[in-house]
Amino acid sequence: MKKVSLLIMVALFSLILCETGLADSGSLGIKLAPVQWREKDLFGSTQKASGMMYGPSVMFRFGDKERWSIGLEGLYGEFEDLSRADIDAMVMYNISPLFGVFVNFKYSWYEFDGTDDPTIGAEVETSGFGGGVGINFEAPLGRSPFFVFANTRIVPMKMKTDVADSDGWALLWSMEGGLAAAFDLGLEHYDISFYSALGYRYRIMRNSDFDESVSIPFVEAGFKQEF
Repeated sequence: MKKVSLLIMVALFSLILCETGLADSGSLGIKLAPVQWREKDLFGSTQKASGMMYGPSVMFRFGDKERWSIGLEGLYGEFEDLSRADIDAMVMYNISPLFGVFVNFKYSWYEFDGTDDPTIGAEVETSGFGGGVGINFEAPLGRSPFFVFANTRIVPMKMKTDVADSDGWALLWSMEGGLAAAFDLGLEHYDISFYSALGYRYRIMRNSDFDESVSIPFVEAGFKQEF
């Protein structure tokens, strides 16, 4: 159900911006990420899970020199004793060709199967929603089609969980970096380019009850079109 909801959200988001003609360019890609997850406070003992997450990534750019952009990305995966979904919506503004700032709205959900763990003894569902800010950096490597990127963000999250007395606010901090490339496809009637990226994201979320860390190396590929 989470996977279907994610796909519907991305489809509606893309349709609205394309049909209204507001965007100057848009990109659509798919992201794959072998995730390592760890939580050591919420369940009274350290819990770990690892597996593959995947999902769409959409971005539309606007205005003079495409300084403004709106993006939506999601990841979903089922692995070991954990099912997880993460959705990020972002509004970004490029201060210069190298630096930008953005607002990040985030929804996170996971269900952990602790029926075989004597300290838990049940399936536990945890979800959270929040909004925060971040900064990003992007720089080309000479005249090549390659460029490096990096960003960091802080997002206060309102968490809700089945574990007794563990609801409340938590602070999420994330940092990401990597290498990407874009190649013009040279189509006569369509201004379309192919892009790919290889990166790594590390995220922690903590309060008095939560101590979560997520390691997310990822690969992304897709297409960008000028409207």
